[in-house]
Amino acid sequence: GGKIYEMIDLIGSILEGLLFTSRNYFPSLEMRFNSDNITIVPQMFIQIIGTYTADDAIKLYYGTYNFKDEAIGTSGTDIDFVDAIDGAMSAIIESSLGDHRKILKLTATAGDSRYIKHDFADQTTDQTVEWWFRLPSVAASTYYNFYFYDSSNTLAIKMFVQDNDIYRMNGGLNKILDAGVIVDTWHHIKLSWDLTFDTVDTYFDGILIEDNGDFYNMVSNIAYVEFKGYHAASDVVIYMDALGVSWDDNYLIGDNLHYNNFLGSETFENYNQTYSGDYYGTESFDYYTEDEVYYGTYDFRDEIGETGTDIDLLTSLQADIAAEVIALYENHKAVLKLTSTAASSVWHYVSANPTGGTIEMYYISVVGAPSFRLEDEGGHMLLYLVSYPDGHYNFGYGDGIGGTTNIHYEGATSAFPHIKITFDCATDKYSGWIDGVLVVDNENFATDHDGVYVDRVRWYFNAGAIEMYVDAYGESWDTTSHSGLGYTVDYNILSQDIEPILQGGYEIDNINFGDSLEVVNVLDGHNNVVNITGSTNFAVI
Repeated sequence: GGKIYEMIDLIGSILEGLLFTSRNYFPSLEMRFNSDNITIVPQMFIQIIGTYTADDAIKLYYGTYNFKDEAIGTSGTDIDFVDAIDGAMSAIIESSLGDHRKILKLTATAGDSRYIKHDFADQTTDQTVEWWFRLPSVAASTYYNFYFYDSSNTLAIKMFVQDNDIYRMNGGLNKILDAGVIVDTWHHIKLSWDLTFDTVDTYFDGILIEDNGDFYNMVSNIAYVEFKGYHAASDVVIYMDALGVSWDDNYLIGDNLHYNNFLGSETFENYNQTYSGDYYGTESFDYYTEDEVYYGTYDFRDEIGETGTDIDLLTSLQADIAAEVIALYENHKAVLKLTSTAASSVWHYVSANPTGGTIEMYYISVVGAPSFRLEDEGGHMLLYLVSYPDGHYNFGYGDGIGGTTNIHYEGATSAFPHIKITFDCATDKYSGWIDGVLVVDNENFATDHDGVYVDRVRWYFNAGAIEMYVDAYGESWDTTSHSGLGYTVDYNILSQDIEPILQGGYEIDNINFGDSLEVVNVLDGHNNVVNITGSTNFAVI
């Protein structure tokens, strides 16, 4: 039994077919069949015999390269994706495997480590590459390598599957996935590289398995990738599908989780009923909240390697001061380092002339005892905060009789303490917090001075050989930084980069120390999920 279909007014041959049935406008069944070049003639009939379910469907996954336009049997460098092939490695397009349609099969001859190469046209910025792979064997000492090189053939990212584990090398061998690769199973892998810090984030089946893994060598671009297979005694077969790259204008990262059949003029590429894990809504939260990037009016994120007054925060510095933005300090990316060779100062002038407000930052000395000072329009010191290498601090404030007294604080709980200062020139008072603890509560300005407005901040070095660090310096009156996003008090508490969320039109409030707000790749089957711990809130502006 089975329904019979008549072929009318058609000329050609049947090589491959795909049939749909539907109910209430939703696909309920799809079947695919292959044939051996059957010639179509008038009054020809096709009879479908058998039972099928939706799970029988073979899916064409979307990608920058998903081989949909490659003829089955295309091989070697005739395949668009394969720019070069080395020695005893074969590459061929096959019709399907499992639930993937139109796939690339690689075969490496036993005992011969060879590769196919794909060019990336010298990517000089942070980018992402993702694809599917499947191994019919994970026998001992079976290797599937993916090596990324720069334009001078320097190996930048050295990663490989060995047996059913995944490793990354950077001088040593780092196992980043233990016993996760399953034989005869399609797996999804995503690599996001950072050329500023020479690191790579690795996702396996939607889960971040390594954050900020070091490159094998430092490079300034990624130019091509090689895919290799090796086993000393047996041929190694590797299947690949739907490789997508972030610099492709017609591809968005995550698109290769789609499966579509590309029939007629409508491909239904981004309809959410065919997108595993991405749930349709006004906002899908397709943001990247990078760890260890603290938000501030001046957070130095684009200034690594800058020195002196080329650093946006610094208006002026004396000759005995060296200032440089370094890549990393105490789990903070992009940090200002200041050192002295003699007694000297560095200034930041505040153009808004605020009569009140909040300044907050991360600030610590590791050698010597520099001080942070707030100064008014006449250069008078309104307050100071001395940092000591043991993590202790001294706040200076007015004693009520024209002098200045100190409060010594030893309770900083972090290796890179958070400082918050509020001031009011109408009352000539200020308060100060360290790591969220109120240390100075509404005390007079130093020497009980009557300030009109704050004109500048100053870091004063009382000697040479002082070394200190600053990160995520924020000013409450800032409305223009980060392309008009500005700064809101407490934003620099969060250790994830919230700039993408703010750009999406959201505001964040009620932030407390220990809170986190990040977009995670996969959570309980949902892709791109805002994950909040603690009391932090966010809402549409």
